Amino acid sequence: MMYTQCSRCGANLDPGEICDCEKTLKQKVESHIGKPIPQEEWEECESYARRKLNFQNKLFNKNNGEDYLVLLAADVYHEQQMSKATINFMQTMKEVDELCKGQCV
Repeated sequence: MMYTQCSRCGANLDPGEICDCEKTLKQKVESHIGKPIPQEEWEECESYARRKLNFQNKLFNKNNGEDYLVLLAADVYHEQQMSKATINFMQTMKEVDELCKGQCV
């Protein structure tokens, strides 16, 4: 199989593959979760993930870097999606309850 090497870090790459060392944080997180993240959601996600990283590094006297930030950002994104889904579900349930006026089973 033919492969190329990254000129920056020497990693072996498949044809057309972008090396992780050249990807942005957003691209790395999207690769990790397997789907694109809308920009407006990414900005909130990245900001919160960076705050979590800084807090944890200070609290535990660590120096976790970008590899850990990728994991934190993916986790934060999933938390945000679950929170939005829960809020939407509860709003729908409230609307149904108002339509039924407590008479629906």
